Amino acid sequence: MFNGNLTFCDSSQTIQLLFQSNTNSYMELTKEFFEYLEEILNLVQVIFVSLDQSRTNSMTATGQCRLNPLIVCIQDSSIIYDYLVKLMFKLHESHYGKSLSNKR
Repeated sequence: MFNGNLTFCDSSQTIQLLFQSNTNSYMELTKEFFEYLEEILNLVQVIFVSLDQSRTNSMTATGQCRLNPLIVCIQDSSIIYDYLVKLMFKLHESHYGKSLSNKR
């Protein structure tokens, strides 16, 4: 479903075509993205801990080398946050759309 860089042409329409109106699929994908974000945060923590343990300054070449993976973490997490916002809006819309139609 996703390329190696986590993108495809028009994400909201492609996801909508894949899942149609299956709320469970939206919920499962949202859960997977949150778990992926948690793994990214764990990696960031490991990077900072390794920097502290070696007492490396971030301004040295060694420190810059150790911090370099953070760039990829930031790029991946920003794309995932974008998808999560879209998915959460879709879940919100499906949840409150159903509850509003039940009240009528």
